[in-house]
Amino acid sequence: MQVKVQIACMALLLSLTCAAAYADSISGNQYLDLADKDRGWYFLGVLDAIKQTRDTYSEASDMTEVEFDIVWNECIAGRPVRQHLAIVDLWLKANPTRWHEPAIKLIFDAERDSCDELKADKNDGD
Repeated sequence: MQVKVQIACMALLLSLTCAAAYADSISGNQYLDLADKDRGWYFLGVLDAIKQTRDTYSEASDMTEVEFDIVWNECIAGRPVRQHLAIVDLWLKANPTRWHEPAIKLIFDAERDSCDELKADKNDGD
């Protein structure tokens, strides 16, 4: 029940109140236990919460606002949800020691790492 309430909060309200509940975020373990459809909704809520609280999140993730904007604009915006979910699922499979951490942080770290890989691939092609 708690997980469904958090999903509804993140996906439907998309408010700063939900983003401020970072400490109460579901864990990676709980995220992995969600049904595929629920993971999609949760993921959309996480992205919206991260974008809406850019200043706070960039500080929490040890990124500058400029670095955050690069990750967001070059790697997150414009990808379909299905692609994001595949990226997050693969990243979680590769990082099981972090599943106890808040899912919101794990999702962003997965996206950031995929962005680093994308930028490295582009540089190799130049």
